[in-house]
Amino acid sequence: VSSAVYLDGWSKAQESNPGRRKLRWLDLLIDLVTRPFSGVVRAILIKDIKTFMRDSSQWSQVFLLIALIVVYLYNFKVLPLDRSPMPAGALLSTVVAFVNLALAGFVLSAVAMRFAFPAVSLEGNAFWLLQTSPISLKTLLWSKFWLNLLPLLFLGELLVFFSNLMLGVPNWMMIVSLVTIFLMTFGITAICVGVGAIYPKFTYDHVAEIPTSFGGAICMIFSIGFIGLIVMIEAWPVYLLTSRSLNFGGSYISIEWVIAPSLIAAIALTIAAVVVPIRKSLKSLEAMRA
Repeated sequence: VSSAVYLDGWSKAQESNPGRRKLRWLDLLIDLVTRPFSGVVRAILIKDIKTFMRDSSQWSQVFLLIALIVVYLYNFKVLPLDRSPMPAGALLSTVVAFVNLALAGFVLSAVAMRFAFPAVSLEGNAFWLLQTSPISLKTLLWSKFWLNLLPLLFLGELLVFFSNLMLGVPNWMMIVSLVTIFLMTFGITAICVGVGAIYPKFTYDHVAEIPTSFGGAICMIFSIGFIGLIVMIEAWPVYLLTSRSLNFGGSYISIEWVIAPSLIAAIALTIAAVVVPIRKSLKSLEAMRA
């Protein structure tokens, strides 16, 4: 009876503990975020999120990301577009918004290099223990992909939406920008996770060492190439629509038909950028296990 009374008092003390309540709210938040996933993938996601939160060298860099967002958006706020010598402010805003797609892509690549590229390497020596568990390498890779995709997607959409809002771009440019950065994020995340799995570094003194490896340079090259191709694909339709809105000539086809071919090509390129790195990395990890 005394043990039962003691345990009952201890549980009440834990419930009244503010730190314990914070942990409970954190558990509820993690449960809500991972609820769309099920089975092994959800278990890996919960494990990785909690490991990330417990490592101060990792989660403390979120403050740097917040500072990056503030500085990035502030630069667009102070742009002197109204004093531009160009005859139409809408033209300059659209041009800046289009260039901003590449800039936002580069920012996402840098962030993904820091967090998505080391995703597999962060398993450390425990990676070899995973080989004895009923977790497949394919499940492991896709869990790393989804874990990094969601925050990167939020960051990319946030940067593009608010920067375009400050620039006052047309509605069609806003839609094109949001869809494009959505596709870019999928490709960048897959490239970083995939190349990071092809060139893993399971022994390291600090996490920051992993992106500076040879694999990190390869990853950055492929990411920049992917961003450049997406921008090149959409350059011509954006030019046509901008020219038409300013009565400089150009196509008078509806906006949907002008944008659709480039978006279809961008979607095809994104699918290739997601599938190829994941498949290559899966084969590489299977070869290591053999």
